Amino acid sequence: MFHPHLPALAAASLLFAACVPSGPSSVARQSAEPQRSSEPQRESQPSPEEPRAATVPLPQPVGTDAVLSPGNDGETEVVVGLPMPPPNLLTEEWFPHNDASYRDHYSAAVGLIDDGRYDDATEELRMELFDAPDSGTTWFLLGKTYAELGRKERALDAVTEALSVDPQLADALAFLARFHLEEGQPGASRAAAETLVDLRPFDAEASHLLARSQMGLAMWSEAIATCQRTIEIDAEFTRAYNNLSFSALQIGKNELARDTLSEAADLPGIEAYMLNNLGLAYERTGDSAEAIRTFARAIELQPGYSRASLNRNRVQKQVDEEVAAQLARILAERDADTETTLMEAAASVIPINVPSANETPVPDSKGATATP
Repeated sequence: MFHPHLPALAAASLLFAACVPSGPSSVARQSAEPQRSSEPQRESQPSPEEPRAATVPLPQPVGTDAVLSPGNDGETEVVVGLPMPPPNLLTEEWFPHNDASYRDHYSAAVGLIDDGRYDDATEELRMELFDAPDSGTTWFLLGKTYAELGRKERALDAVTEALSVDPQLADALAFLARFHLEEGQPGASRAAAETLVDLRPFDAEASHLLARSQMGLAMWSEAIATCQRTIEIDAEFTRAYNNLSFSALQIGKNELARDTLSEAADLPGIEAYMLNNLGLAYERTGDSAEAIRTFARAIELQPGYSRASLNRNRVQKQVDEEVAAQLARILAERDADTETTLMEAAASVIPINVPSANETPVPDSKGATATP
């Protein structure tokens, strides 16, 4: 018997079958890692000085799936309930998070760093990386924050990842150059610094970092040339004058060291240790008086600067000993001259014969006898 509602029920059954998957669940079928487009897309992230403007999330498709979220210590944990985005928009505009409303984790991290709350800042940055895993700027800032916390290995890993994402991230290269110098690895520092100089050929700080790495490798002539280049870029870069002078002293170019650092002696950024080096250059070029004055100026600039005090006292003692020795020579020469003069004078005196008491009297011219 034909039922009047059967066509409607059949249609509803077909619609229900089309909406409900017959095999394993969609959660099991789909990978926890969202697929990306074959052509990689990279999000341009702002620097810490230019926080990114808020982005409104795109409308999400109906349905949920499991996605990965950063957990503690870099591990990942599964968060269920977040809508899956269109794969080709993952790194461009979609910012999945557990908050009901949008949150700019990067800007929040910058504010926390300004307040010295580095632990909290790392958590914000890790959430930002979940939103934008291809952000070299975020990786770099995370590395800097780890460095502030003394977590050197994680800092190095994060900054290295920043460069793998963005090989031309100059701030990350500068960080690596300094990091390796502090760790006593001048070779690795030099590699980062050379790349940085290639990117920023007119950056005095980049050139300075290269010179420091060359000095760490005892490449004194190369360091001198790099310091000269730094001074050409910035004539008031006092550290370049000092490093050039220091390098020149290592290979006996004392006049170059003296002349270079004396040019910087009156620059605004001159420091006590630089004047101490200048004093050494004056000493090695034989100008002890100017060396003593320069050491004294270093002590005046930084009272209690023991190294300059020791050098001043040492050179002053040498000068005093030289003066004493010279005075002794003068006196000795004068005494020798005086003795010679006396001897010559004695030799020129006419002898006077005085008869002794036992001498036979000699008659005088009148035949009288002379009495003694």
